[in-house]
Amino acid sequence: MNVTIGKTILELRKEKVLTQEQLAKVFGVSVAAVSKWETGISYPDIELLSKIADFFDISVDRLIGHDMNKAKMSIEECLKKANDLFYNERKEKEAIAYLGSLAYKYPNNVEILVKYAQAQINSVYGRPKNENHKKLFKDAEDILLSINKNGLSRYEHDLIMNALFSLYMWNKRFDKVEKILAEQQPAENFRDMDSTEFWFFTHKGDIEKAREKYYYILERTFLNETLLNGHYHFNYDEPEKVIDINNKYIKLIEIFVENFSIYPYSKLSILHESNAYMYFRLDKQDKVLAEIEKSIDIAVKKGDSYDLFMESFMKYIIGDEKKDFELIKDTDEFKKLTEKLNK
Repeated sequence: MNVTIGKTILELRKEKVLTQEQLAKVFGVSVAAVSKWETGISYPDIELLSKIADFFDISVDRLIGHDMNKAKMSIEECLKKANDLFYNERKEKEAIAYLGSLAYKYPNNVEILVKYAQAQINSVYGRPKNENHKKLFKDAEDILLSINKNGLSRYEHDLIMNALFSLYMWNKRFDKVEKILAEQQPAENFRDMDSTEFWFFTHKGDIEKAREKYYYILERTFLNETLLNGHYHFNYDEPEKVIDINNKYIKLIEIFVENFSIYPYSKLSILHESNAYMYFRLDKQDKVLAEIEKSIDIAVKKGDSYDLFMESFMKYIIGDEKKDFELIKDTDEFKKLTEKLNK
């Protein structure tokens, strides 16, 4: 036990302005026992540690002089070393042996145990192909299943589930994978569930469900309004760049649109309207009108009114520039294009 325990008790007793006699009475020991604690001649019985810590309103770790932050930092450094050995230096056997020694030293540290198991799984590079591979997978599974899950944080629990997911997936134990997927809904620190389910269906050979999940991911990604709008604001002073990105999004949507659950009229409008404003800033009115026409054609298909179209169209304009851009509404070309909305 760290010899600073006596010094800590002495300091805390003085902070509370207590005598050794008073402290001895609180803990049911002799005055001589308290004196020996404070001088480092002896230490409190282990059964008393939590009682002493509670009395002084501190942790047992602080009482015995154990620096948790230092221990955590040491573990993080060890895990970094193991990671460098495995991935950067490609010394996989050394990394596994090193993680094994860490697991022996810190038998209750979930991150170390999971890393130890993952290193064995990852060293196989896919599905087990021989008896040595099978042994590595079995050892990894035994490590993960031996971890006491009582009192674990959700983060620690998900670390274990992530590792088991990989192990069972590569070992084609799909019944186990399905149980993990069901348990991790919803997940906080688990893998992205949509991507995870895609790979599960792919490995399982259920191509139809894998394809369905794949296009769901594409739809959710391509049609995300933050994704569609974000570059407009980040690159506001680079109109050509915004137009280039918009056109690439339009092309991608057109390629995959037949696989989406709904036709993304409003998303395409966002991109064409953004282009129109960028061309306006570049003083290319013919291009402005061409993009407006595309946006109007979409509005016609949606059955939008003129007012609804203008409300959407003008939402990109910011500041005093809105007054200048509104002048487009008064041109004959614009009026002719919007006649479609009045039919």
